[in-house]
Amino acid sequence: RMTKLVGNLLTLARSDSSAQLLNKTVFNMGELVDKVANQFEPIFELKELHFTREIESLMCGGDQERLHQLCMILLDNAFKYTPPGESIHISLKKHHHSMTLIVKDTGIGIEAKDLPYVFDRFYRSDKNRARAEGGSGLGLAIAKWIVQAHNGEIKVFSQKNVGTEFYVKIPL
Repeated sequence: RMTKLVGNLLTLARSDSSAQLLNKTVFNMGELVDKVANQFEPIFELKELHFTREIESLMCGGDQERLHQLCMILLDNAFKYTPPGESIHISLKKHHHSMTLIVKDTGIGIEAKDLPYVFDRFYRSDKNRARAEGGSGLGLAIAKWIVQAHNGEIKVFSQKNVGTEFYVKIPL
C-alpha cells in the first residue's frame, strides 16, 4: 500500500511540474479496455456483480500505459462502491473525432455536495468507508490528470443510493 501511495504521489508531483511526459503511440483502445475488463471480471463475479461491456475497436494516439491506468482507476472505484448483486457497465465508443469511455454503476452513489470535489487530491466523501475500502483519495485526481494530458475531459454524474457514471471524452 505504501509503495502504491508513493507512486501515486510521484505521478501527481511530476504532473504539477510538467515533468511527467506522455509516451504516445498508436494502439487499439478497444483492445486495451477489453483487456482491463477481463482482469476485473473474476473479482466482479466473486462479489456477484453484474458486469456488462460495450466496447468498439478504436485506434487512437495516446499513452497506452496511462490510459490503462485510467481504466483501472475507474473500474476499481466502481468495484469498491457497488454492493453485491448490483451492476457495472463499461463502454467505449467513437463519437465524431473523439472516443467516449463510460463507466457506470448502480452502487452507493455520491452526494451532490461532494461531486465538485471528487477529483481533488485526498478527497474522500465518506471518511469511515474510506478506511474500510482502502485507498488514499488520489485515484480520481490521477484520472483527471491523465484525461487532461490527452486533451480530454472527464465528468461525473451521480445520485446517492442510485449509482455513479464517469464520462471521459478524449480526441482520437
